Amino acid sequence: MPLTLADWIGALLYIVTMLAAIGAAWLDGRRSGRPAAARAHWLAIAALFAGMAAWRLGSGEERLQAILRGELVEGGQYASRYTLQGPLIAVLVVLALAIGAWVIWRWRHQPLYRAISGGGALGLLAFSLLRLMSYHPFDRLIYASLGPLRLNYLIELALIGAVFVGIWVMWTPGDEQSRTEGEKRRNARRRPR
Repeated sequence: MPLTLADWIGALLYIVTMLAAIGAAWLDGRRSGRPAAARAHWLAIAALFAGMAAWRLGSGEERLQAILRGELVEGGQYASRYTLQGPLIAVLVVLALAIGAWVIWRWRHQPLYRAISGGGALGLLAFSLLRLMSYHPFDRLIYASLGPLRLNYLIELALIGAVFVGIWVMWTPGDEQSRTEGEKRRNARRRPR
């Protein structure tokens, strides 16, 4: 399948985000009281964006949608696909909300910049899964044109932007207290008395 200009730009943005996350892993690892956890956070984000770039350059979404569509046509279920997609999307939304609540609870003591960047990365993954479902009412909404842009592009840019906001907050001097408050509390609990 031929790649569009949007595919090339999207893959380039993913690669730039991956490289920024690798740089953030180095910096956060040096600053953090828990360098392994800090590096793991950023390297996981870098790996996600590397995979997303490869997925986009390999037309993974379109290929998988074509395979699934072919399976539904062969099985005679294509005409009734909405009866499958609707409940599946509802389950995915509930699952995404449950995972989101768990992540918020789990990251409650993390520095703000890790929560922002992790939320952006997980949001992009969830959005990609919803797009993969190719549910017509959802597709009609996200692929609507807003001038030269689609809502799909704006959502993707916002989620990528969240990763960069996290990196920017981490790099911002003078934010040391809010950046490491969760780590200070954790370290205080671990010190022997």
